Amino acid sequence: MPSLVLKPGMFVRLKQQPWDLPDFVLEHWWGDTAWIRQQTWGPQVSLRVRVTQLAIPGAPASESATNALKLIKVVEATQARERLSVPDARTCNAHTSTSIPKAK
Repeated sequence: MPSLVLKPGMFVRLKQQPWDLPDFVLEHWWGDTAWIRQQTWGPQVSLRVRVTQLAIPGAPASESATNALKLIKVVEATQARERLSVPDARTCNAHTSTSIPKAK
């Protein structure tokens, strides 16, 4: 089955790989063993893993991966709102040189 999906030079991820770790490049595979590397590692360094440890591209995402993507989207949306938010009136009044007269 992996021979139908895995091709040297393609980008793959490990199962349970943290989302902030870049994809690996598949160097080659033989039987149930694959040799992968990060692009920054150079061609002399590779990691030997079992094919079953790879997240096969095009396969349905696991529930944990789907939840991680949802969490990332929520965090990004929250950060975007914080960048665009208008400071509240108490903060604005504390930093202005003019003061608003109090009502009597």
